[in-house]
Amino acid sequence: MIPAILSPIEKYVSKQESVLDNVDFGYLENIRNDSKNILLNSEYNALHNESWKYTSLKSLKNINLVNQRFNDSDLKDILDLKNIKKNLENDSLNLFFVNGYFSETLSSKEVNKFFSSLDVFMSSKSNHQFTSDNFAQTIGSKPSLTSCLNRSFFNTGGVFKITKDLGRLQLNIISITTSEDQSVINHPRYYIILEEGAEATVAEKHYGFCKNTYLTNPLSEVIISSGALLNHLYIVDQNSVGFHVGRTEISLDNESTYNGLVMCLGGMLTRYEVYLLINGQRSKATVNGLYCLSNNQHVDITSEIIHKNEHSYSNQYIKGIVKDKSKGVFQGKIHVGKDGNGTEANQMHKALLLEGNPEIDCKPELEIFAENVKCSHGATTGELDKDQLFYLTSRGISPENARLLLIKGFFDDIFMGTDNTSLLRSLKSNLSEWIEDNILI
Repeated sequence: MIPAILSPIEKYVSKQESVLDNVDFGYLENIRNDSKNILLNSEYNALHNESWKYTSLKSLKNINLVNQRFNDSDLKDILDLKNIKKNLENDSLNLFFVNGYFSETLSSKEVNKFFSSLDVFMSSKSNHQFTSDNFAQTIGSKPSLTSCLNRSFFNTGGVFKITKDLGRLQLNIISITTSEDQSVINHPRYYIILEEGAEATVAEKHYGFCKNTYLTNPLSEVIISSGALLNHLYIVDQNSVGFHVGRTEISLDNESTYNGLVMCLGGMLTRYEVYLLINGQRSKATVNGLYCLSNNQHVDITSEIIHKNEHSYSNQYIKGIVKDKSKGVFQGKIHVGKDGNGTEANQMHKALLLEGNPEIDCKPELEIFAENVKCSHGATTGELDKDQLFYLTSRGISPENARLLLIKGFFDDIFMGTDNTSLLRSLKSNLSEWIEDNILI
């Protein structure tokens, strides 16, 4: 029986496919089988599932989704690709993945010190024990449809092992979905390990160059060892026919730090899940995020932060703007276990509704099983301040520029944790262009 949530893509899910090309390790086949069993026999079979109550894949019904490997050399003359490369930061190393496959042609040449293509890494018998012990271990408290879909069908991806002696790396992982005439689906898979004391900024950027409806289902597993620091940006800028159902699972050890920033702009439908397992003491995690939607766009940001040990800190701060018939969703859960004394955890969602008939759904949750904690959550929804608009226009600023200033100002504090100047400039430029092209028209 196909899960009710996945019934629109029943034909694809029913297929029996290998996990990795040219890799014959039994435990990988076990991962695929276990994940498929979860999909077919879990709570996702129910007609109603609480975590998916605001989001539906029904628009994918009757779409024939196929995997398609693309020759990356054919991308050289695509204008959109040139624009992406033009906007990359000069001080970053860039790794391109096309339909989930690593593109050596498009990527920076200096990445072999810390990166290996997933299929190459797992084909090496010397890595067999490591991957058997660690791969697919950062699994949430309950099975996730998003991660199980990836684990059932992924066919390649990348492994990033970042050590302290590499210095503070800045990486762009650029994932591109492309097809000329088919409705494609792909499952990019990234395994990111920061060893003790390592520091890195990793920006995952997801784009689509497709004429037909497509679905991308990326999964990142992130291990942050003791004393390590990761700045992680997740940017969704799919085109108007794109569906994006992605997930990041992060595990933090003692005195480690995770700074996350999510930016959802393009795409017909986006669901992004963040699962943060704070195993260590005195660890810190922040998840800032924004979405800016128009027409019939739909974005669902769903987070779950688990404080398993004592004296840890987390903060979630999400902002969104919606107009026309678009819909923004934020579901955030904070869970503090019985050993979580000394935890401080906060959560806030703020949204602006513009013209049209947009919708905001916000569902904050606290689950606290320890006594000595500081936890909070809140949500606000409103409109652009008319007094502020009047003040700006009375000073000679056009109504359009006044709206632009207020909307950009609404998002400013989301970027406060981004300390890389060139990256911050690039993010704000992308956001400003999107607002001018899609919100102010």
